Amino acid sequence: MQTYIENQVMYPRVRELLPDLGEDVLESSEEHHVADLLCSQLAALDPDSDRLHAKTMVVIESVTHHIDEEEQDWFPKVRDGLGHKKLEGLRAEMIELNKTPPRSPGRPSAVNKTIDALINLLFAFRVATVRKLSIRDVLPGAIVAAIGWQLLQSFGVVYVNHVVKKASDTNSVFALVLGLLAFLYLTALPVIVCAEINAVRLDKMYPRALLTPFTDDVRLTPGDISQYEQ
Repeated sequence: MQTYIENQVMYPRVRELLPDLGEDVLESSEEHHVADLLCSQLAALDPDSDRLHAKTMVVIESVTHHIDEEEQDWFPKVRDGLGHKKLEGLRAEMIELNKTPPRSPGRPSAVNKTIDALINLLFAFRVATVRKLSIRDVLPGAIVAAIGWQLLQSFGVVYVNHVVKKASDTNSVFALVLGLLAFLYLTALPVIVCAEINAVRLDKMYPRALLTPFTDDVRLTPGDISQYEQ
């Protein structure tokens, strides 16, 4: 409840009225996200799970640290910067929102997570190149990579729930390590391929051999030969 009200009312208003506290607000918002995620995981745990106590302690420590940091660091700055009248306005908005609380901690939807990945990939594809590229130049590859990223995340959730959690302690360690290595490889692969898609499309280097990034034993196309000659 508290994280929901602060995210919806207090944090946006503080960022708007006191821009110098923007970094503090963003950090607190991320801590809210972590707390909501941990609470969602707690709700899904079996009461007899050996992870229940440990995860509960992590939630308590995380929330305690979050509260102490806010109350000792930037809450006093908010009180000094906004004054009594604006604080009363914030209080009234938060009380009104309290009448319609969420039923459970919010989880970002697949669409929202894909959009977040798209924004990050657009930034990465533009910044990580020597050439000056527009958003339109890198958009096709970024869209494909973002969708691939979300699909792999969904697969990772299924893998953890159906393989890692059901394995023995020893096997679960191997399953987690091998799964993580495979996940890192599979997430890097579409990013690289989609970056190449953007390059091929912009420079009109098609047709290109699809297996060129993975092996030297491939028949080069005219597009490959012209690019290598440059």
